[in-house]
Amino acid sequence: MNTITLDATKVSKRSITYHYNINGEWARFFTARRKYTITYDQNVANVPLSICNIHFVANILPLAWLCNATIKVHELDLEFTQSVPEIKKGYMDMYPKTVFSGNLAVENSINNTYTSTNQVAAFFSGGLDAMSTVASHYDEHPLL
Repeated sequence: MNTITLDATKVSKRSITYHYNINGEWARFFTARRKYTITYDQNVANVPLSICNIHFVANILPLAWLCNATIKVHELDLEFTQSVPEIKKGYMDMYPKTVFSGNLAVENSINNTYTSTNQVAAFFSGGLDAMSTVASHYDEHPLL
């Protein structure tokens, strides 16, 4: 059976390191280190683990669906967890001849809340639309 278990999420000021254990044939798609680190240009030290874990799960989900694997995670944001079936449906609609199976097993779905700081933010890819968005909100000093 193909499984991946997120064993620990270590958050520092500007990075998150995910320690995981993987079993099954699909282990060949992963490095032997069994850890994955992402760095940010913002302080993420106070971000809840259930939010931090979204990055790991979102990157593994499509592969898990293709390999009929189960992702096991201790805690994950409730809203993200509830959106997973719609994300999966989007993949199924794009690739109707492909079988998307697999599971996401979440022990604790955490209902996170957010108080707006009224700061403008934009997803920035460097493309034309992103440049236009930044240019039109330049005076607002958007968080990219």
